[in-house]
Amino acid sequence: MKEPACQKNDRGAVALMVAGGIVALLGIAALVVDLGNGLATKVQLQNAADSGAMAGTRELAQIYKPQVALGNFDYTQDTLSSSEQAQIASRVNEFASQNIAGGVPITIGLEDVVVGVWDGSAQTFTPGATGVNAVKVKARRDDQSNGSLATTLATVLGVENMAVRADTSVNLLSSVNSMPPGKGDVPFAISKAWFTNRDSPCGPNATIKFYPTGSTDGCAGWHVFTETPANASTLKTIIGGLNAGSYTTPETIGGETSYNFTGGTVASAFPEFVELFNEKKGADGTWKVHVPVYARDNCSNPSGLIKIIGFATARITNVTSSPQKSIDAQVECDIVDWGESDGPTNFGTSVQATRLID
Repeated sequence: MKEPACQKNDRGAVALMVAGGIVALLGIAALVVDLGNGLATKVQLQNAADSGAMAGTRELAQIYKPQVALGNFDYTQDTLSSSEQAQIASRVNEFASQNIAGGVPITIGLEDVVVGVWDGSAQTFTPGATGVNAVKVKARRDDQSNGSLATTLATVLGVENMAVRADTSVNLLSSVNSMPPGKGDVPFAISKAWFTNRDSPCGPNATIKFYPTGSTDGCAGWHVFTETPANASTLKTIIGGLNAGSYTTPETIGGETSYNFTGGTVASAFPEFVELFNEKKGADGTWKVHVPVYARDNCSNPSGLIKIIGFATARITNVTSSPQKSIDAQVECDIVDWGESDGPTNFGTSVQATRLID
């Protein structure tokens, strides 16, 4: 018996539907497999960009540090040479290439390593070689860098490769906003007013007196960290502990931690500080110290609990006992390897490696 033509047509239509369904299923599988592979590769590229940017910023710090050590150096006024920029790009690649993305070791093209200035207030990055505080890195796999990512099942749809790029990673030097335990050096701090009255937080004219205090020249105050009571006896005990290495200064977080200020110069503790200075000073007769900055809009002697809002670096250049007691210092720019950063507030001391996405 002959098969009715309608049945043949039905089988043909079903075959076409099955074939179309298979193609659709393959297309969906391609999206799942290849898009999943693309997303995984994007995460790997982000790791490469982040590690490269962090390494580049650390190299930037290493470029600045020898000049910082000489004193009177302000990197915001410095211009990186082409060789220094190449040095940063080389270090970026050294670390980024240790990352595999989609099975390929990642190389960061020179055009994807950019130095510049990050403005924490405006949250913007401006490329340039002067006043550099940030390194911007992009990691990608496309037809220009590292090759596009080959697809697997998506080839049935005519898609043989796809470009994958990470979000740009910006890593910067920024002002210190926290101090780990034991990093505080001295029982005095600088008023915020000292910085707001100056165009630059550090440099050859950035001199200050830590004794006597309470004037424009001595825009600072003595404290007993977080101890009580805030008197000469407590102060002398702390100074003695700092000298002997038996006192550990507390962890301090800018905007959160308050120090207990004595409200005066505390002359009776001066001999103990002279001993501390003589023990800590270097061969050049100076002592580099890390000093908190407290929230005060004037230079009067601070008293009681006052919030710490940041940190600075100073070099004590002279301590004299006669004819008058005095502690003279100069505030310096510095780059430290400890603490967290806060971005916009600048008291001259910076910390490495804050990850941002531009």
